[in-house]
Amino acid sequence: MQAPRDPLPRRLARGRRLARWALAWEEAWPRLWPILGVVGLFLVAALSGLFLYLPGWLHLLVLVGFALALGWAAWRGLRGFVVPLTTAADRRLERESGLSHRPLSTLSDRPATDSDPMALALWQAHRARAAAAVEQLKVGLPRPGLPARDRR
Repeated sequence: MQAPRDPLPRRLARGRRLARWALAWEEAWPRLWPILGVVGLFLVAALSGLFLYLPGWLHLLVLVGFALALGWAAWRGLRGFVVPLTTAADRRLERESGLSHRPLSTLSDRPATDSDPMALALWQAHRARAAAAVEQLKVGLPRPGLPARDRR
């Protein structure tokens, strides 16, 4: 018979994954809205039938203009995008959960020496408190802050 598995690593991995997704969304959404704006303008023009009334050369010119605008918006928006690291996910989890003293870092740390049994007992107690704090992890909803970045 197998011993029951510790749910902490799975819970922590799930929390980190959700926190990284939330951080990625917060970083990506302000970068994606100009691209979606160009796509939306194209759809408005296409669905309204505007292209049906244009001569062939002007139709082609407008399509090339939309393609260039889309490429420029994508290049400008996505050029500095970086996938969030695990350390950033840990900081978000700790901040959203109201945890202090970085308990997630404590779980991955090791004691400096193994020679002092009293220090090891203190370290184990510290790790147990950190593990108990991890049980209360919250990711929180993504807050991309788009209204604060919009000049208009």
